Amino acid sequence: MAKSCTLVALLCLYFLLLSSTNLKGVEAAGVCQRYSGSWTGICMSTSNCNTQCIERESAKYGACHFDGNGSACFCYFDC
Repeated sequence: MAKSCTLVALLCLYFLLLSSTNLKGVEAAGVCQRYSGSWTGICMSTSNCNTQCIERESAKYGACHFDGNGSACFCYFDC
């Protein structure tokens, strides 16, 4: 019984973390985060992600972050 309770608790935690990574986050100083609309594939270079977010999406900056499915490029905009 204890094993099944532990498993249920771990599954709940997993789904909570998975769902929270898909939300658009709001950071301090009025900066909003969202997935890059122009980036495709796994993000392995924050420098390239940053350049693409600034040049193609008029973002303040960009960065690679783990999103539960791998590493994705996120762009940051003024809210």
